[in-house]
Amino acid sequence: MASRSSVGPLLHWLLLGGVIGLALLLVLSRPLPTNDYNIYVALGRQMFAMGGLLERDPFSFTQHGEPFQHASWGYAVLCALSHEISGYQGIRALLALSTALTLGGVWWLCRAAGAGPRAAAVGVLYAWVMLLQNLGARGQTLIYPLFLLIVALLLRPPRPWLGALAGLLIAWIWTQLHGSFPIALLHCGAVAVGGAITARSWRAGLPAAAIGLGVLCGTMLGPYGPGIWGYIHANGAVPRDRGILEWYPPSLLSFEGVRLGLALTTWAALLAWRRGRLAAADWLLLLGFGAMSLTATRIIAWLGLATAVPLAFLLTSPARRGAPWPAASPRQRWVVAVIGLAWIALLARGTPAAITLAPDTPVALADRLAEEPPGRLFAPMEASSYLAWRFHEPGVSDEHPLGRMARPYFLDMRVWIWSDEVWSEFESISAAEPGWDDALDRREVRFLLLSHSYHGAGLLPAAKASERWELLAEDPTGALLVRVD
Repeated sequence: MASRSSVGPLLHWLLLGGVIGLALLLVLSRPLPTNDYNIYVALGRQMFAMGGLLERDPFSFTQHGEPFQHASWGYAVLCALSHEISGYQGIRALLALSTALTLGGVWWLCRAAGAGPRAAAVGVLYAWVMLLQNLGARGQTLIYPLFLLIVALLLRPPRPWLGALAGLLIAWIWTQLHGSFPIALLHCGAVAVGGAITARSWRAGLPAAAIGLGVLCGTMLGPYGPGIWGYIHANGAVPRDRGILEWYPPSLLSFEGVRLGLALTTWAALLAWRRGRLAAADWLLLLGFGAMSLTATRIIAWLGLATAVPLAFLLTSPARRGAPWPAASPRQRWVVAVIGLAWIALLARGTPAAITLAPDTPVALADRLAEEPPGRLFAPMEASSYLAWRFHEPGVSDEHPLGRMARPYFLDMRVWIWSDEVWSEFESISAAEPGWDDALDRREVRFLLLSHSYHGAGLLPAAKASERWELLAEDPTGALLVRVD
């Protein structure tokens, strides 16, 4: 037992530091995706120019000037502000900070719940594996620490009025950044019901219910009031109907499906080993978030965060729960310090000095497009995010109250703001269905910026074969064509 205790602290810190270090290395070295981030910078820049909330679309020609619900306005402001201060480096710093806070927060919560140090480090590893697909340049990454604050409140609830006030404040911030705030209500509900079942008294669920009530009220204190829940309904149903993959169930052999399968298998083995030792609230969290993960890949990350603490607690033998861990010896501290410095050096060496954009970002094609006169553009919705940042000039004037978009496009990743008719037309044109060229002509589209991956079997070969379109440029991302007058 003495030799086991002597190496325990060292193993704990090496495992914890290795997981967090590897997570930071991947976040700091990963290219920025094409789809989400740039358009939020463009939205935020226009908000700064207007001095208020932007609720009419400034980028497209199908929706230009039409109202839309700008629910994630806080994230747009944050993106534009960080981009103004330090460019793409700003969002990378925010992502790294949020990742460190998230994984460090999981470790702290595991320890606060009574899990042993090594079990807590395993809980961090489990959470990180579940989060892998979602640690990117998107609002969801930045609100994980807020979710962990809710979990911390539920772990050791304060007085009901104070818990409700804290839940209200956290939910208000969360709601302005990202639309995933119903997750907090689900977590509060599971803990409240589970606590009442365990104690066989509804009063035992009151502290968690008070926090949940505060969360509910906080979601409705933003610019849209209770109407924010209508946005959540639309943002949940429309993306699935329009083929956004993260809203679909994970396929068995996909990266998401394999991770989910490993997680559920791990839980099945652990429950068989520690039979009858999982609290009612933890059962509800596991069953609820596990079932939701089977319906949409985007929920897998929340499964990891919601069940990391119960997993670490269950991994800890009952005799060692809550027990203090032996302090590291001076030699072990030196070993940890040396390895920590090596990790820092690896992070510094492995982090690119300049931010790279995802390989499918049409940077060169946009450069070529900038040489042409202004005109309407048809492009994939993912690329349109970059085009909004690239070609929108923020400002307010009588002629251009929403800024000036020299090359307005058909639509972008905010799929819920377009009608079914516009979306059907977009899909029909993209697939080069009969009448596609006439549809572009009616819309007065002058340029096609097409991708090999999305348009390679439809619009791209059809446009190349048409005498009405001329190829201006082509590269591995796609092709740029102009209408022949």
